[in-house]
Amino acid sequence: MKQIYSFQTGLLKSWFATFLLLGVLSQANAQISGIVFRDYDLNGIRSDTLPIETGVTGITIFAFVDLSKAPVTTTTDATGKYSFSSSEVPAGRPVRIEFSNLPTGDQEGPYGTNSGTSVQFIKAPATDVNLGINYPSGYCQRTDLRIVMPCYVNEDALITVVESRYPMQSKPQKLMP
Repeated sequence: MKQIYSFQTGLLKSWFATFLLLGVLSQANAQISGIVFRDYDLNGIRSDTLPIETGVTGITIFAFVDLSKAPVTTTTDATGKYSFSSSEVPAGRPVRIEFSNLPTGDQEGPYGTNSGTSVQFIKAPATDVNLGINYPSGYCQRTDLRIVMPCYVNEDALITVVESRYPMQSKPQKLMP
């Protein structure tokens, strides 16, 4: 009788160990991760060479699992990276990822190899769920530019316009031969 009892206990332990191992392995792979970075050259690809596209801190990421109305939330760290653990997002589940709380003036960059849009639909597990952002006002927004353009007139070749600093005061004048 003792031998049958020990056989059943051993079988129970092996089944428990198998299910525990499968549960741990499925949870280790069931995560979502990515990075939010400054896409300076607007090509949708994060580069580690010039220009070095750094991560952006403080971006809020929402994960809506299986059409849930209550999202799981995380924030990017100092290097722009974020992740959701397997306990937050189970493996094999459809997930809607939303990026929000972009810094004032920033916009999402173009869709590319390493950059999706601010709303992405994925299936867990997934890595490289990235977003490239850009600050358009950081590029050549001067307002004091002056443009010089020639003006050709098909009339009397001896008449020209004397350029004035104030355009309303320009007056036609006849050149002396």
